[in-house]
Amino acid sequence: MTARLAILAGLLLALAARAAGAATQPLPSSDGWQKLLRDYLVVTSARGAPLETRFAYARLATARDGRERLARVRAELLSVPPAKLDDRARLAWAIDAYDFLVIESVMEFLRHPGGARYRSVRDMGDSAGTFFERPVAEIAGKKYSLNAFEEAFVFPWRQKSAQPPSRWAMDPRAHFALVCAAAGCPPLSPRAYLPDSLDAQLDRAVRDALASPRHLRWNEATGALEASEIFEWYAWDFKPLDEMLRFIADHAPPAVRDGMLRKKVARVTRYIPWDWTLNQAPR
Repeated sequence: MTARLAILAGLLLALAARAAGAATQPLPSSDGWQKLLRDYLVVTSARGAPLETRFAYARLATARDGRERLARVRAELLSVPPAKLDDRARLAWAIDAYDFLVIESVMEFLRHPGGARYRSVRDMGDSAGTFFERPVAEIAGKKYSLNAFEEAFVFPWRQKSAQPPSRWAMDPRAHFALVCAAAGCPPLSPRAYLPDSLDAQLDRAVRDALASPRHLRWNEATGALEASEIFEWYAWDFKPLDEMLRFIADHAPPAVRDGMLRKKVARVTRYIPWDWTLNQAPR
């Protein structure tokens, strides 16, 4: 009996030690990413208007320390294997890393001879693939494109039928935090995403996007609801249509939400065409 108790005690200590180790796992630093946003992200919306942001690619391209800053941010964000992070920390990290990798990739093409000709990421690509399919990062010995990175780390349970271990493994709000360098994208947040504030930040990201006619339009007279192509491209992530409409109503401006309820909206009338123009800040 004493031996069994000793074994049990040892197992409990080992589990406690493992849990403590997981709890103290250092998070990838987002300090460099936050400073890059501070210096090169431009808020173009007026005070009180729906948030609109643009990135100053041209200014970063001519900055004396531009390449070094991008290299430092990459090293910081990729410093900790994502497998060592819990679901919430992984999602916060993955959003920041994806948005950074997009900007870094855009900068690569803009620095090419004749790079000023690029007006959209759809024009960018090389022998390794299109903008979203070419390798942009290597993690744990595996190379990832932007599309593969999104699948693996932002929505890791998208292709699985079982319930994800937590809501952070399949949170559709993350679609409004990922920014693909297009003017039609949701606005790039001026703040890095952090685990402790992730819930509030994701809610804010969706509300900021749906407050803009780029992502949501409501006609009170006809009851027509136009919504972002995000809801068409990733309909599976929002589950059945009634859940998608509930998601929209929950995050829409109050006037749109009330109108949807009053008119008993049962479908999206039209999906708003995506503007692929580069989200370049005004020079």
